[in-house]
Amino acid sequence: MAETPATLLFSSAPRLSAQAQQIAPAATLLGVAGGTIVGLVTGYFRGLVDEAMSRITDALLALPLIIIAVTAIAALGLRRYGATEPFVALCTGLVEAALHCDGLRVPELFCGFPRLPGFGPTRYPVACSPQAWATGVVFHLLQGMLGLCPDARDNRLTLVDPVLPPWLSWIELHGLRLGDSSIDLLVSRGRHGAAVEVLDRRGAAEVIVRR
Repeated sequence: MAETPATLLFSSAPRLSAQAQQIAPAATLLGVAGGTIVGLVTGYFRGLVDEAMSRITDALLALPLIIIAVTAIAALGLRRYGATEPFVALCTGLVEAALHCDGLRVPELFCGFPRLPGFGPTRYPVACSPQAWATGVVFHLLQGMLGLCPDARDNRLTLVDPVLPPWLSWIELHGLRLGDSSIDLLVSRGRHGAAVEVLDRRGAAEVIVRR
């Protein structure tokens, strides 16, 4: 849940993730079938055919096919080392890019041309959308914003220095599972960091906010 259309991406993340999970088995089977066919063809003909297929494979592997996920991982690393402003800048850029994507479905990558006011990123023609690791970016960014550190063994959820970007005033998280416990949280942006309120708690899980 969020308060503006610009933050709809986060509220729709579970639905988009479910769609990616439905597509993943078919994509996996297709990849296995395609790889088997290519392997049989190159193994049978060998020579120039094998060499050509090898060069094509090398060219495909050279493309930055996981650039969106890599950006999210970089943002999470910045956040972990206390670089909050660069982290928020990367989060903002990814969310603004998602707002220009059909159904808020972020593709695996887009072209790296300079930004133009009023226009979204230039699409990469063969980029997969939806893409499982691109869909997971939302959860990575949310983890970084709230500083979520679950500890199932000690039944404890710690939020380390939570922060929300300027475009996100508040966000609710329902059904956070920690062992046998379930927690609902409301996080609101303040002048210094973010305030955390436990809306509901089912079980004996402990919630700690560390600043």
